[in-house]
Amino acid sequence: MAEPVNATQAFGLRFGSNRNAVLYFAGNVPIQVRYGNDHSLWDRALNPGSITKGQFRTDDEIGFLSNGLHFAIFPSRQQGLDTQRALLKTQSYQNRTIRETMDKYDAGRGPAHDGYVKSVADAAGMPETAKLSELNDQQFEAVFAAIVQKESGGVSEQDRATVYDFPASLAAQSYADLINANGSLATNAAIGFLKANVPVSVIPATDYPVLTGAPARPLPHHVRNRVGRAPTSR
Repeated sequence: MAEPVNATQAFGLRFGSNRNAVLYFAGNVPIQVRYGNDHSLWDRALNPGSITKGQFRTDDEIGFLSNGLHFAIFPSRQQGLDTQRALLKTQSYQNRTIRETMDKYDAGRGPAHDGYVKSVADAAGMPETAKLSELNDQQFEAVFAAIVQKESGGVSEQDRATVYDFPASLAAQSYADLINANGSLATNAAIGFLKANVPVSVIPATDYPVLTGAPARPLPHHVRNRVGRAPTSR
């Protein structure tokens, strides 16, 4: 699926249980929304390694999800992958064993954690006690790929985001009112904007939370006709 072109900032929105969106901007103009379930993090935020905000300082990070773990948002999947690879190459990780690496990386350590560690070690063909610095390039890439596979939920179709690119006509307008003075997203305004401008084939009308007095900016009539959905039909 197409990735947001020239995205400079992005914000996460949680509509409720298993309903999440990431809104990408170029400057103050919304250019794309990526919507999906809880397991679509890798595709919504273009973060296949589940990197959290500030976990590895990089200019590629353009936002974060406002959930408990604050997962980072990247402008492309490749930049997300590059950040994850660079993180695992840091001295902090290179000095750790595979087991220690995964204990730190998979901080939640749920019931499947030991299996996760074993799958990463098996991918490298090394014991869990081997340090990352002891791996050759092929073994390191195997570890890297195993983590991506796990964090991306196996890359199943149901865990992909539904993507909608906003029409180029939006670039002629300012949407600064969707962003607060402190640089955060004006949540109610953003949800109102999405309800007014995103086809229900992308975000079903029943998925939106109930808002009171949220402003909505409908697209011009000719644009609504192009996408085949009028805001009033919601």
